[in-house]
Amino acid sequence: MSNIITISGWGQACNALEDVVPEGSTHIDYSNFRNFGKFLEEIKGKTADVIVGWSLGGQLALRAVSEGVIKPKAIILLATPYQFVVSKDVKCAMDRDTFNEFYNNFERDPVKTVKRFITLIGLNDSNAHEILTKLRNSVNTENASRWLIWLEELEKFSCNAIDFSQIPETYAIHGRDDTIVDITQTGLFKSLIRNYKLEIFETCGHAPHLHNAARVREIIQSVL
Repeated sequence: MSNIITISGWGQACNALEDVVPEGSTHIDYSNFRNFGKFLEEIKGKTADVIVGWSLGGQLALRAVSEGVIKPKAIILLATPYQFVVSKDVKCAMDRDTFNEFYNNFERDPVKTVKRFITLIGLNDSNAHEILTKLRNSVNTENASRWLIWLEELEKFSCNAIDFSQIPETYAIHGRDDTIVDITQTGLFKSLIRNYKLEIFETCGHAPHLHNAARVREIIQSVL
């Protein structure tokens, strides 16, 4: 039996990917860790044939593999940002003013902001109603402020820091109409990962595993 680790997205339940991976997969809950180092301590020593990461979770997977603390045979990236906030080197990211507004809103009212973020996840998706219903039923807003340090990680980190020579076969799945992570960021990964495959879901927002769970399961099985 293959060993799979999932790492969910910012503000979302740690088992958010359970419907697209085999039963018995390990879901990493990093929301209460104080920093990235604690995340590395949690994942160090674990074994995985495949790591499936959604959004920030995909970025964390790449970082852990780059650091050499875990060595999967493959990584699956779901709507993963190369870089979340724009810089002079990466233009196809969230502009600074938009991020600052989101950050300030989160500091003032974490619960309300996490709930609003769910709306952004489903924005422009042809299955938005079903996606929003599922996410709203699964999200845990208790102690929502714990997500602040991970919002700060999104702000400051760029995959420019990744040692891509350490990255194994990677399969990326991204929504054409994702308004959180621009689809053009997939091109940055393509130029740096040796064995990189990309599948684009049309009329899909920031949750490809909810937009077409059956196809995501097929892709994961094909990698296994």
